[in-house]
Amino acid sequence: MTILLLAAEARELSGVLRRIVHSPQEGMPIQFVRVGQWGKHRLVCAADGPGSELAGNAAEVALERFKPDLIWSVGLCGALDGALAAGDVVTAAEVVDASSGERYPAGGSPVKRGDGKEWGKPIVVVSQDHVASTPAEKRRLRALGTVVEMEAAAVARVAQRAQIPFGCVKAVSDLASEGFAIDLNSARGADGRFRTSYIVWDAVRKPLKGLPELWRLNGRSRQGAENLGEFIVNCPV
Repeated sequence: MTILLLAAEARELSGVLRRIVHSPQEGMPIQFVRVGQWGKHRLVCAADGPGSELAGNAAEVALERFKPDLIWSVGLCGALDGALAAGDVVTAAEVVDASSGERYPAGGSPVKRGDGKEWGKPIVVVSQDHVASTPAEKRRLRALGTVVEMEAAAVARVAQRAQIPFGCVKAVSDLASEGFAIDLNSARGADGRFRTSYIVWDAVRKPLKGLPELWRLNGRSRQGAENLGEFIVNCPV
């Protein structure tokens, strides 16, 4: 079986790639593609930027090139539920598009960790095309689901049209009570991708809040990617 893992950023896939043998796939109109072996399955790991347009296009390209039997939207998310902690891994029972209200089943289920505890509780994932940047916005979105992210609905639409099973696995990077001093939405360029130089400059301009926030986000991104990797390679597929 061929399984496609589609993320926004390559670093979100680092925990998975650290656990499998893989190689780059050249000549693709997607920024990052690695193909490896996961047990008896072929695993395609791809990332082409944040948001619905980039994610949907990447899913279409990867679908045509690799003919996956299963598509998962993976990566980081923001918590809407105050009970969630940084690094927690969740799976989607359902993905809801915040703009249209469309809902997509995702069939999430928990797995056993090495210590015998369960993680990956199935929840409702809210998908929208911008960063939820304030606690107030997160409180409004809480009526729709448990976490928020930017790509899953677009990937789910592609999977639904192709009649391919869809899944969604995310790790929490920011808490329900947290907003962003750095303007991550303005940091997206004309192509929809985050401009690292803008993010760093905005953090430097707000040193008392921006720099500690950047440090925290980098640390949580690394931990989230590591937890995703551990979760995914232990999933029974």
